[in-house]
Amino acid sequence: MGAGSRNKVEPWRREDLPSLLILHGTFALTGVGVILLGSLLPVLAVRWDIRDAHSGVFFAAQFSGSAVGSLLTMGRYRLVLMIGLALVGLAAALLPMAGATGALGLFFLLGLGLGSSMTATNLLVGERFRERRGAALSLLNFSWGVGAAVGPLAVARVLSLHTGLADGYELVFWGMAVCCGVALTAVFAGVSGVSSIARENDGHGRRSLGLVVFFAALAFLYVGIETTMGGWISAYSSRMPGVDLARAAAMGSFFWMALLGGRALGAFVLLRAPEKRIYPLAVVIALAGIAVIAGAHTLVGIAVGSCVVGVALGPVFPMNLALYLERAGTFSMAGTVLALSGFGGSVLPWLTGVVSSESGSLRSGFWVPAGAGLLILVMLVGLRVFDVRVRRAD
Repeated sequence: MGAGSRNKVEPWRREDLPSLLILHGTFALTGVGVILLGSLLPVLAVRWDIRDAHSGVFFAAQFSGSAVGSLLTMGRYRLVLMIGLALVGLAAALLPMAGATGALGLFFLLGLGLGSSMTATNLLVGERFRERRGAALSLLNFSWGVGAAVGPLAVARVLSLHTGLADGYELVFWGMAVCCGVALTAVFAGVSGVSSIARENDGHGRRSLGLVVFFAALAFLYVGIETTMGGWISAYSSRMPGVDLARAAAMGSFFWMALLGGRALGAFVLLRAPEKRIYPLAVVIALAGIAVIAGAHTLVGIAVGSCVVGVALGPVFPMNLALYLERAGTFSMAGTVLALSGFGGSVLPWLTGVVSSESGSLRSGFWVPAGAGLLILVMLVGLRVFDVRVRRAD
């Protein structure tokens, strides 16, 4: 990836470090935002008296908004990031006052802000570190994983300190709104100039629509798996005998902390091995972890399976984006790829809820992410065939 480029990108300068720290911190906050719905789902389901199929619609609303936010990210990344943070804060501030119906629009707004913020940050960092995109994006998404891992624990702590479930979930949303305001201020004050990084087109990229669709489909499936597992783990845990809502909310942290570890491990491994070798192995391991979760009858089994899935999935999203950028040679369609991938987080968790409601068992719903993982493996075989044909044509 860029091995033959004569214009080697230097590591960040010392003066860039404050901006990068703010970006990593902001990205960690978006990780918290993404997991809020999954962590609070058991509480919201009780408060609003909704079934799994209805709960899945909330995921659909949030991740449809995220996809739209990614699609609208077409440059001026610093401005987009600030607008995204403002939308997340606004949605979080209003959610405590909403009912089940009104929450749909607010979760869409929350997703819109998250999608635009995450896309802008991913493209800023990926654009800056072109020589080692896989590793650089893994490190960035490691920061996202920090937020996603700490989030469920923070939610569980707030719920455990409040006997009134309504008070607890309101404080969680309001706390998120305050954090977004702080992050927006930090970006405004300390990230000026980062969005002006020069973009260069090396002229060797392949801009075919097929390439965009293929990698968008891979990302669609991956985001769907990640969101399904992270989103439904708490609800699945809450149905084990003797498990209260606070403990169920905390169970999501096993998955997100493992994902965090997988991102860190991925950044290390990808400095030594190419993405195309690690990708299929990671998916196979993730499938094994999903099988463990689906067959679990105790919290220990769920925790073990969640850790396996999380570690395996950790480097997959950065690898997918890095592989696309390597072949495309331009950022012009990267926002589109990320936008289309967001619909995976909308469709697969919703479909999992539908399967759960129809079968009467959330355990059966995990066939949805398992099937998506198998389809990814088939597509990766197709990618190898595609690459071989391109090399022969060149």
